[in-house]
Amino acid sequence: LDVLGPLGREFPVEPAVTDAIFVAGGIGVAPFLLLARTFREQRGKATRLRLLYGARSAANLVLLDEFKKLGVEIELATDDGTRGTKGTVMPLLDWTLPRGAASTPGAQLFACGPNVMLKAVASFAAERGVPCLASLESMMACGFGTCLACVFPVHDASDADFHYERDMATLARVLWEAKSIFLLGAGRSGLVTRAFGTRLVQLGKVCHVVGESTTPAIGRGDLLLVCSRTGETKTVVVLAQTAAASGARVAVVTAQPSSALADLGHPLVHLPVSPDLSARQPLGSLFEQSLLLFLDAIAAGIAEKRPRALIQMRQRHANLE
Repeated sequence: LDVLGPLGREFPVEPAVTDAIFVAGGIGVAPFLLLARTFREQRGKATRLRLLYGARSAANLVLLDEFKKLGVEIELATDDGTRGTKGTVMPLLDWTLPRGAASTPGAQLFACGPNVMLKAVASFAAERGVPCLASLESMMACGFGTCLACVFPVHDASDADFHYERDMATLARVLWEAKSIFLLGAGRSGLVTRAFGTRLVQLGKVCHVVGESTTPAIGRGDLLLVCSRTGETKTVVVLAQTAAASGARVAVVTAQPSSALADLGHPLVHLPVSPDLSARQPLGSLFEQSLLLFLDAIAAGIAEKRPRALIQMRQRHANLE
């Protein structure tokens, strides 16, 4: 048995937070025990800790004794009224930070639970002017955030990670519109890129692998798809520059958005790779694994939008094997 984790971003413990209010719904209580322990270890009694915890019934309430040992103030709500207030946690939150009262200095909300609860808490926080951080419960199909199963849209996204879904859609579009697609990558990244070429051919696209003896000249209307973790492999950069000079469009997927190759990418897709997780695997393994999932997701997305695509892909599957 092997377990990979923890995944995602942890809640930060900031010295400025003197009143940490945990809002939990159902199994969303799980991360708050560790967060409470971290606050006590780093801040001692300097931060007031409060837990507003909702569940379906009293039988579903867990970890209460552990929170009490840490000196966490607990308010409960159950849907059936078997313990605490009957209903959701939102009335508890309203009582904790009442309307019209001055915002508690140093107060911050930490929320984890069903999406409908998170949306309500986020709206409440925005209305009352209280900082709020939410931990989403979405299932992660790939474990790295590459396949986008866990992605949520945001209203104001200045972080490059939040443009990821948009860039993915753009890449899928330019791949489909290209007259011919040329695939370029070195080493293991190149192998993954070639595997994606198989799917593109099955989708009905004309594909060529750079370096093969049957690869024709690239030109206007064509697309060069380049995949490189570092974005600095010299031969790959030179070939991408040649394609751009020939009038072809260059699309780049890389882990380094500030690199020589990234400057040529239109579109440029930044495939973020966690340094912590990368340290557990040799060299560029994590990027290559993420790249495979990402490109397969692109192919699946293209197929999903086209009637009979799966049937046609089966018909185009190689039969000389």
